[in-house]
Amino acid sequence: MTHRWSGWSLWEVCACLPAKADQRLQELMDRNNEGLLTDTERADLESFVELSERLSLVRDEAIHLLGREPE
Repeated sequence: MTHRWSGWSLWEVCACLPAKADQRLQELMDRNNEGLLTDTERADLESFVELSERLSLVRDEAIHLLGREPE
């Protein structure tokens, strides 16, 4: 199945984590820096890192498809 995305909607989808997820990621990173993560929080942080890496790959592909970053 091929999706037809406008340049901006594709960019918006892959530009960043949703605000709530980004806030949680920041909290987990702070707790990690302080050495206070529980095992569950460590697993959550690892999941967020994996998701962030995947979004970066999708973002790079969007830039490639669009031929540029949005202005």
